[in-house]
Amino acid sequence: HALNPMTPAHVAAFERDRREFDRRVAVKTTLILSTPTIVDQWVQEIKRAMPDAVVRRYHGQERDVDASVWAETDFAVTTWHTAVSEKSLSMFSAVFFHRVVFDEYASVGVDTAPMSRWGAHRWLVSGTPSLCPWNCAGVFPVSFYHHREHVVSVTSSTIRHGKADV
Repeated sequence: HALNPMTPAHVAAFERDRREFDRRVAVKTTLILSTPTIVDQWVQEIKRAMPDAVVRRYHGQERDVDASVWAETDFAVTTWHTAVSEKSLSMFSAVFFHRVVFDEYASVGVDTAPMSRWGAHRWLVSGTPSLCPWNCAGVFPVSFYHHREHVVSVTSSTIRHGKADV
């Protein structure tokens, strides 16, 4: 801000405080949260499009993973309900993903608030018009409330693509 410029000392102090507060492990991984019916499709499509990518399926019996494993993973695919289960919640909350993709977010019946803090960038993906609240998944901060009519128009617009286009 022009009236209160940040000096290098201020920036260093804020960074030090942030590190003390946020002890999550930052990783390059894109976390994809989807419905159970399309977890395998996500894995197949990523492998088809990016054969060299490291893709980890975190669902069913394949859930013995800690934060260090995510550092070596490009894409992690799991379900909404697996991610918020008691066993998984603490592990996911200990990691700061580069990107979190919320697939079929409009039809999810779980609280997305904890998940909204799991990544630097959040994408909402759905082939269905959105019925979720205007601040779904924490994509739009509370400070956007006074712009909610614009946010609603953005979240309710859809672009349809065929599977071949994705």
